[in-house]
Amino acid sequence: MLEQEIKLLQGAAALSIELKNREVLASEEERKLYFEIRNKGQELAADVSITLQVDSPAISFPNCTKTDIDIIESGKSKEISFSITPHVPAKTILKGTLTFSDRVMEGKRESFAFPVTILKKSAEFKEIKNPYIVGQPLKGNAPLFFGREDAHEFIDKNILASGGHHTIVCHGLRRTGKTSLLYRIGTQGLTDKRLIPINIDMQGIDDEKDFYHTLSNAIIEELSLQSASPVENFYRFKGFLKDIKPQLGKRIIVLMVDEFEELQMRVEERKISKSVFSNIRHLMQHEEKLIFLFCGTHQLQEMSADYWSIFFNTAIYFRISHLKREDAIRLIKEPVKDQLTYDDLAVEQILKMTNGQPYLTQLICRTLVNDLNENKKRNDALIDDVDDVVEHIINEGKEHFSQHIWDESSQLERLIISAAAEELTHKQLDHVGPDAIFDKIKQLLPDFSRKQSMEALDKLVSKEILAERNLRYWFPVNLLRKWIAARYPLRKVREEI
Repeated sequence: MLEQEIKLLQGAAALSIELKNREVLASEEERKLYFEIRNKGQELAADVSITLQVDSPAISFPNCTKTDIDIIESGKSKEISFSITPHVPAKTILKGTLTFSDRVMEGKRESFAFPVTILKKSAEFKEIKNPYIVGQPLKGNAPLFFGREDAHEFIDKNILASGGHHTIVCHGLRRTGKTSLLYRIGTQGLTDKRLIPINIDMQGIDDEKDFYHTLSNAIIEELSLQSASPVENFYRFKGFLKDIKPQLGKRIIVLMVDEFEELQMRVEERKISKSVFSNIRHLMQHEEKLIFLFCGTHQLQEMSADYWSIFFNTAIYFRISHLKREDAIRLIKEPVKDQLTYDDLAVEQILKMTNGQPYLTQLICRTLVNDLNENKKRNDALIDDVDDVVEHIINEGKEHFSQHIWDESSQLERLIISAAAEELTHKQLDHVGPDAIFDKIKQLLPDFSRKQSMEALDKLVSKEILAERNLRYWFPVNLLRKWIAARYPLRKVREEI
């Protein structure tokens, strides 16, 4: 009796279940029903099991009608899905049983029932013009540019603050919209109209002569300087700036240098001398008519060469990350608002897969529209359509965003993210602890140390590949997790090392 009272004082699990999509289009193809199970109790629920049944010929289950979940922690929720085949339009009742155990009792049972409506498929289909762009930066006032007001405002306020010029560095993972932001600033300008933004793409620069020629030529073209000519070394570039100063008047040049890490690559290839860094630093400190704005994939402190940290020790940093939720929803819905209607669950599933990562959001939307057009399905996008295209993206081959992350990760980082993806996916966990990751890798690499594991985890969090809270880790972008789990399981990664 005393033990029972202690268990009661420690609290109990309290599970509730909700069917998220109660309307499904009739089809002979498999569809999914999505459930959310939430634990509102004070204790975790273990050995959770959900079993479904339906007494209608309108619905059949092509696979199993039962699924299991190891645990659901207090205050947490889990999403699960069941495949069904909704044969004909009808209204029916879906019944089921939720079973779980906690400290108080084993094998608790809760019954539930939800109405389900199978809708008739629309007979008419109209071709959808696909507006989504994948793999190319958005130029000028492109209608697909949403959000980034915070980045624009940060640059606006800090580039000329406290009476001085400030070098600004915008950094983040690839394909987060950094180049599109520079194009946007180049078109719209900045609040202080004395500032003249000029875009420089380092990927197109070959050697040192080309570097200074590109800088000077871009200034000449943007400012329409008829009497000036491009130059090809630092000494002449200083003279070039001195010569054009009278023509500038009150205007100040903002050189927006994209892919700045390419500069270090050219130095390592011996196409550009190391002195280029001290030369640019001289310009930053002494040229009152010139300001630098750099964009790239890494913080400059993380670059391998020591001169970067010395060179930019006074720079102001801004991280370009995922779109805000409201901006991501606008990106999904507005470009096709007169042609295609997204079901709310479809939008939520896209957000769940991408977390507002702009490239992946557009990739899913573009693939989805192509699928609807090719199969002349309907002018409605459902959660099943999103699931279909996610599987297609994972299976079709190299997906650019994920492949960039994989290729640019160290061998140890690859082991970490592979182990984390495997653990999270196979056990349907929301997050994973460092010990579970360490133990999986230790089985393959006996010399692997806990210190190495924690250092790699910290690096992956700093690059936003993983997220962390209270030493619990997860992938903020679920599509990346699914892609890694499918294409790079841990044993395959070990074989490649």
